[in-house]
Amino acid sequence: MSSKGFAPLILIIIIAAAIGIGVGGYVLTQKIRKTDVPKIGQQNVFTPTALPEKESQPPTEQNTKPQKQSGASIEQEVQPKEISKKAGVTSPQAQSSRQSSGAADANCAANAPTIELTADITDVSRILRITAPGTPTGDQDIVKSHSFIWTDGSLVPVYAPIDAVLDSGAFYTEAGRNQYTAWFRSLNYCGYRFKFDHIHQVTDAIKNALNRVPQEGTKGNMATAEVVFRAGEKIGETTGNTSSNNWDFGFYNFNVPGPLYQLKTHDTVRHAVCWVDYYAAEKKGRYRALLEGPKSVCSF
Repeated sequence: MSSKGFAPLILIIIIAAAIGIGVGGYVLTQKIRKTDVPKIGQQNVFTPTALPEKESQPPTEQNTKPQKQSGASIEQEVQPKEISKKAGVTSPQAQSSRQSSGAADANCAANAPTIELTADITDVSRILRITAPGTPTGDQDIVKSHSFIWTDGSLVPVYAPIDAVLDSGAFYTEAGRNQYTAWFRSLNYCGYRFKFDHIHQVTDAIKNALNRVPQEGTKGNMATAEVVFRAGEKIGETTGNTSSNNWDFGFYNFNVPGPLYQLKTHDTVRHAVCWVDYYAAEKKGRYRALLEGPKSVCSF
């Protein structure tokens, strides 16, 4: 075969190879497209890795600041460390010795010395008479545990008879007049408490430690600050209640049963004592000369 005869054959082979390469490339391209692009409604085979969760943040000043507690703890927080002496002072000793109730524990009851009242509860020369504790109320088992101090409606001072701590009380309205009842516990002798009622003016320290808005009724509220009064310090002033111009003072010994203990009444009444007997002879004589009324608690 001559060289002229080979020329057409070579040309045909080249054309056939080109066509084969083109067809192969087209088929490969279609196969790749069918793999990469899903049909409508068909989930892609590739699923991205889930994003990492947000890292926890260090606490900020805002979310680490302690929250104020409601009630007494908030009031205590804003109480001044000291109050003027006549108004009483907040005492760390009183804070640590606070009891949850008036009752003394067994150790206290077994070892409690007899307390002595050292200061007058008011200007004694202004007292007309004193109704002894134990006044009946119409129910044979319910009596008044406190004395009525008759001062004929004149404005008189009220003093702490011993070193004491404000324990509870209430600012309330009776017969259209705002007034206070206040309970105190002895600072130096466990188990002893005393109360005043129908007191019209009290020190700022007491006002700040009790409810600010007058309530209905005399139900007591725990004091939000423990305010110390020394014997003879002024607690307040009063003209007595509206109906009879007298005011209340009661003294209680929770270490032992009192004269009214046999009555079916609440615990406070059963520990009422004849408070005039807790004074030394001279003061005791002056108070006893003013006693009148029932003799279930005091003998005179």
